[in-house]
Amino acid sequence: MTRSGSLGITAFVIAAMAIISLQEAMVKLLTDDVSIWQLHILRSILVVGFAVIAARFVSALALKRLERPFWALARALLLSSAFFLLYSGLSFLSLAQSGAVFFTGPLIITLFAALFLGEKIGPRRIAALILGFSGVLVTAQPWRDGLDPAILFPLGAAICYAFGVMVTRGKCSQESAISLQVVHHSVFGILSLAGFVFVAALPVGVEAREANPYLLGGWSAFGLIVGLLIIGNAVANLVGALMLTHAYQTNESSGIAPLEYSYLAFAPLLDMAIWGDAPGLSTLIGIALVAGAGVFIAIRSAPPPEPVISRNAEG
Repeated sequence: MTRSGSLGITAFVIAAMAIISLQEAMVKLLTDDVSIWQLHILRSILVVGFAVIAARFVSALALKRLERPFWALARALLLSSAFFLLYSGLSFLSLAQSGAVFFTGPLIITLFAALFLGEKIGPRRIAALILGFSGVLVTAQPWRDGLDPAILFPLGAAICYAFGVMVTRGKCSQESAISLQVVHHSVFGILSLAGFVFVAALPVGVEAREANPYLLGGWSAFGLIVGLLIIGNAVANLVGALMLTHAYQTNESSGIAPLEYSYLAFAPLLDMAIWGDAPGLSTLIGIALVAGAGVFIAIRSAPPPEPVISRNAEG
């Protein structure tokens, strides 16, 4: 099994989080054009299609029969619930509040890893988690707007996500990562379709739907740019999810979880590049703390160099 703190896996997870942050930015760009239900129906269809194509041409991504279909389905339901809760809460909370609460996830994952998987949590990982979460708080500053009962949405999302990771690591570690993605997005697409039908049947006035088209909107037509964004979102989602799933399958969950904080280092950069929102001092300090947590884990956990054996010694 790969060491969770090695420099290689650290860079791998950080790259995955960069891709995931890019796909989240695409979702934000799409909120004015399509509903959450339409977006996820289309994205799920595309992700499943891309996964099948990738499996056809890339031998390392072969689709395989699931060894534990029940747990693969349970994982899909948990992760789908996590992202539905996360996106639903955005209607009531600021991005800062939602992000700060959702990124308690790595803390919950580390706790669950100790409780359910028997992983040992040493002082190094505890320190890295505290350092990373401090960066989250400094960046988001959720106390500025006061607490809102709606924080239960991202908190529930974080708990569902953490349980999903436990199932990935504890019950699905031998499954094909791409097979797991096919199951996840098939379930996600079915749930999105059910949500679309349910929302369409709600006795909600036209004004309410127009005021909140992302959650209450129906099926809308869109142009080429929106279509390309949806396709790009599906590709980024599949690639980022495959990378993160592989990381959790092959490494200790408590070692990977703190590295997910690197998402918050990329998000402000995308905000500045796409929307022109330059990060303030608190954001920069938070980024430094988050990056420091990842570097600390990578350096402190890296395996010692192997001794060099001379040719004479070998002979």
